[in-house]
Amino acid sequence: MKHLQSILTQDNRATSHPIFLVFGWQKIYTNPEYDDESIAWVEYETGEHLEMDNETYLALCEKYEESFGKNEKPQCPVLDRDFDPNSWEKFTFALVEKFETCCFTEEAAKDYIKCNGHNIWGREYKEPIIYVASGWRNQEWQDVRQMLIDKAMAEYNNVSA
Repeated sequence: MKHLQSILTQDNRATSHPIFLVFGWQKIYTNPEYDDESIAWVEYETGEHLEMDNETYLALCEKYEESFGKNEKPQCPVLDRDFDPNSWEKFTFALVEKFETCCFTEEAAKDYIKCNGHNIWGREYKEPIIYVASGWRNQEWQDVRQMLIDKAMAEYNNVSA
């Protein structure tokens, strides 16, 4: 119980019976006519639905226009072939929080991110976050948390005696 002592000393962020929630991010595609800030281009010709960010797409479009009338087209880094702007469709998206896990201590939540961060949803877009919620009126959470506090107090008293 590596994090047991921190349940006694941690900052509960003025929250009764804190629950430290770890969130990743999920990409939700939206209608391009709305003004969402993030743009992705999706390729449909191959059936693989590969994605390209807006900056890369615009740079390739510029190179494509410059190469108009020449025999050399810009290479698409996603498909490893000539770039064709007509095979890509514009989408906008929003990132929404996606629950990953809950912990009794902030230290445990940080360790979860450190050890399992590579598996957390949406890490390529945005870093995971820790949000503190309350276990108020959740008797089961309060009972388990109190049991951990009692155990930590007993260990602390045994060490300091």
